[in-house]
Amino acid sequence: MALSRRDLLAVSGLTLAGTVLNVSGARAQSPKRGGTLTLRGWDPPMFDHMLQTAYRVQIPITFTHSRLVKHKAGPGVAPATFAIEGDLAESWSQPNETTYIFKLRRGVRWHAKPPVNGRASSPPRTCVTPSSGSSPSRATRWPTC
Repeated sequence: MALSRRDLLAVSGLTLAGTVLNVSGARAQSPKRGGTLTLRGWDPPMFDHMLQTAYRVQIPITFTHSRLVKHKAGPGVAPATFAIEGDLAESWSQPNETTYIFKLRRGVRWHAKPPVNGRASSPPRTCVTPSSGSSPSRATRWPTC
């Protein structure tokens, strides 16, 4: 029986695939909490997102901080649509061009570090109002609403 070059390549490819893809030997493991997530990228210059609006700061913070709203993600979202969904906000409205009113989810807690020590968030503590321009240094961070 003479093997053509095409038949030899097909047989060797199937043999190689069979040795690499040993399906019966792979067992599913239950996931474990904890560990380290390593991302290829850069170290942000700081982690204070109120002082720095640079991409290099904002992107890593999205893995650790909640936001009022976020972009929808997943297989059901059409590319380049940038649809918005609530993260901390359940709903929001815009009564005029410069005002947004957010209704926050119940049960939101601060992180367990001083000075907030894991206490429940309340609306007067979560308002941020830029007083002039877009500079966070000139913003009233926690006014009474």
